[in-house]
Amino acid sequence: MRLKHHFLSFFILVTLSWSAQAQLSYRDKLQRMPEDTLKVKAIRNLVDSLRDRSSREALQLALEGKLLSERLKYKKGIARMLESIAWMHYRNSDLSEALRIANEALNMAKEINDNSTIASSLISIAAIYFDQKQFETAIVHFREAGMLSQQAGDFKTYGRSLNNIGFSFIQLGKYDSATYYSTLSYDLAKRANEFYVLGFSCRNLGEIAVAQANFTRAIIYYNEGISLADASNNNYLKISLLYRLGAVYNHLKNPDKAIPLLQKAVQIGKQYSYRDELESSLRQLAESYILLDDPLTAYAFQSEYIALHDSLTNRRRIEQLSVAQAKFDSELKQAQIEVLTRDAALQQESYNQQRLFTYLSIACAVVFLIFMFVLWYNNRRIKGAKKVVEHRNAEIKKQTTLLRESNATKDKLFSIISHDLRSPLGGLKGLMELISREGLTHEEFIHVSKNLRKNIDSVYDDLDNLLHWAQAQLNGIKSNKGLFNLAELVKDKIHLFEEVARSKEVVILNSVDESIFLQADINQMGLVVRNLIANAVKFSHIQGRIEVLALRIGSNVEISVIDKGVGMSAAEVDKLFQTETHFTKRGTLNEKGMGLGLLLAKEFVEGNGGEILVTSELGKGTTFKIILKNQKASKEQAALEIV
Repeated sequence: MRLKHHFLSFFILVTLSWSAQAQLSYRDKLQRMPEDTLKVKAIRNLVDSLRDRSSREALQLALEGKLLSERLKYKKGIARMLESIAWMHYRNSDLSEALRIANEALNMAKEINDNSTIASSLISIAAIYFDQKQFETAIVHFREAGMLSQQAGDFKTYGRSLNNIGFSFIQLGKYDSATYYSTLSYDLAKRANEFYVLGFSCRNLGEIAVAQANFTRAIIYYNEGISLADASNNNYLKISLLYRLGAVYNHLKNPDKAIPLLQKAVQIGKQYSYRDELESSLRQLAESYILLDDPLTAYAFQSEYIALHDSLTNRRRIEQLSVAQAKFDSELKQAQIEVLTRDAALQQESYNQQRLFTYLSIACAVVFLIFMFVLWYNNRRIKGAKKVVEHRNAEIKKQTTLLRESNATKDKLFSIISHDLRSPLGGLKGLMELISREGLTHEEFIHVSKNLRKNIDSVYDDLDNLLHWAQAQLNGIKSNKGLFNLAELVKDKIHLFEEVARSKEVVILNSVDESIFLQADINQMGLVVRNLIANAVKFSHIQGRIEVLALRIGSNVEISVIDKGVGMSAAEVDKLFQTETHFTKRGTLNEKGMGLGLLLAKEFVEGNGGEILVTSELGKGTTFKIILKNQKASKEQAALEIV
């Protein structure tokens, strides 16, 4: 009977490479198998073959395999099914759920010392760090996965680890390291006939060739990868290669070759819900029709791309917060477990001491002085243990309070997203429908285009501020300080507002002395100056005047942004920089904004060791002042001090 089971499991593995007609019989064969561990293994192998062909079917099979493993109390099967389920959630961009399940799979695999499943779970966790753009952390996990899978003799997972390390180095721009690991993966996969790993290695090597402007080699690798994807029916690999190859042909000004590839990529993306790859494919397809001088078709694909891009961007922001919340919850839970473990140890220690005291008191009843000493010592230790428990309980209470505050801030942020982004996006959608459905005159088109650009600029600025604010909340302020010229920075930021200032006839003056250099993070200070100028323009009257000036006072530099606009009341000034009292107002021409710019400016100024002050009066204008401490007098003096 066991021989029959082995034969049936082997038959299912062989049929993985058959045609679609043969695939219809998989479930029939599985249903005929006895419900034992061999059936779990057959389901796992079938799930592996479907992961990148039909993620929905693979997820359903993995859930069934998990239930069967739980009924059989087969921990190895449970762990492996959990790893597959986590990967499906990752493919569907559900990162917080993927992280939770991958950690569950990792912990169970460690319990049973299943190095192969540990390695696969580490790859899923590393992939989530990769999507969060934490590439160095992802590389650490991929390397650990590679070491474990090599020890387990799992060369497919080992090849995946090498390939993913190479892909991470590509994102870091370290192409020598990327080439080394991708070539290792390519050679290993070729010797082992692992088409899955070989195809992704081709994708890496093609991407490296594009970065090095060797487009002929890139085309060769991409075509080889597409052939492997077709041979293994790997839809995810195929779409990721098709849009990359289409992008190469667009770069070479050959849209006739690019369009069929990109159209196929769009078809696969929509059919299998590969939304990230679909986004890239639509953008490249719009570029192809621009090269063909077909603006109407290009505009249609560009509109579809923008709608998908906005949707994915919002989802990524929310998912980033969810992943961070999941990490925080996991760390808090672990901290509580550690506290409870220490408490139990203290209680056990106290109990043991009391038992020892009882034995000693019975044995040494006549030695009264010794008895009194032991009693005093024991009571002191119990009081100490009680104080430790009370201290730990206070820590738990403090952590719980921080968690509630974090949730309140998150809810506030989601409220901002749903309220302040919905209105401009709705207006943007209406304008786009007007353009696509109605025959507009040239003058009408120009008027609508201006409104369209205004809405796009508003949404873009809000999303940019939202991204920086969310990153600051999740990761903390990390400033990379360097020496730069303040006048040049202000000049660049004023240039961004020339058009909107011209529309309101507002004059923006750069009164910053060119000899002033700052020792700060140029990107963060640039965002601060940009937001303060944007705020001043927004609340300036027609034909208004804005001035940016800077003074050196001792070792400090004071930067001021002054407008003569609508101003603020004392009550509004008091709650201006408070997250819990966050508010926003419309500008003098009914401009909208989320109001995150000033919150972000405050955090970045303080992250660079400074402070931000505001004075304002209704009807007379507002002055924002930034004070940066301990600044060098000039570029030359700073250079001398460094030497």
